[in-house]
Amino acid sequence: MPDEPIASEATPTEDAPAAEPERAPEADAPREEPRTRAPSDWADLDTYCALLQAEHADWQERITALQTQLGHLRPSLTTVAAQYAALGIEDDLIQLSDAVLGGVGQVQRLRLEFDLERYVAVVWPVSADPRPPFMQRHGSGEYRVEIWCGIGPDGRGRIRVEGEKKLEAPLPTTRERLRRVLLSAIQAPKHVPPTGEEATMHADAEAPIEPRDKPEDGPVEEASPRPGDPNEQAPPEEQVIPLGPAGEKPDEQKDA
Repeated sequence: MPDEPIASEATPTEDAPAAEPERAPEADAPREEPRTRAPSDWADLDTYCALLQAEHADWQERITALQTQLGHLRPSLTTVAAQYAALGIEDDLIQLSDAVLGGVGQVQRLRLEFDLERYVAVVWPVSADPRPPFMQRHGSGEYRVEIWCGIGPDGRGRIRVEGEKKLEAPLPTTRERLRRVLLSAIQAPKHVPPTGEEATMHADAEAPIEPRDKPEDGPVEEASPRPGDPNEQAPPEEQVIPLGPAGEKPDEQKDA
């Protein structure tokens, strides 16, 4: 007669514990990671965040919701950040400004919301461009070479360079290729005309100065006395100033 099967291998008995795969709480643990902020080397900042979490539950819920929404983009953001750093864009813009513009260009960098896009540009006034053709081409405003780096609609990293023309390419790309594009862009930068008060001041400066009419030769009229001149206007009767000592009557002044 064949042996009976082992109970633990067939159906679990009442004394047997439930199988480990049936425990569900362990599967949801990674979803709770955004709720916990790792301690940093800035103790006062950690204290302030802990205070916000204790006093405002809505604040923590919003932070967690944003982190959850961005969770699927974090691998792409990390990749784009590494590609951006490898291109050395800011260093090359500074080198272009020093070599071509004499260092007059301002290198500006912006980190847009959630680091989804990075913006860096070199900007300089038209009047400060040391290249004569560029100074004469536009009398005012400023020149710009702008670089945008971020995630495109297809989820891949993209980079766009804007001068007089716009060039866009997917990432990754090489630093040598980007340098050729930047050098072309600074030779044909974007011109931004002045706006507002600056445009008004520039228009006033360019307006021709009309000559004043030459006065006709003739006698010059005497200047009329200024109002209130004591030599031309007598004081009102109610404000007549006595000529003698105070309290002396006019008749007494005549006898004296």
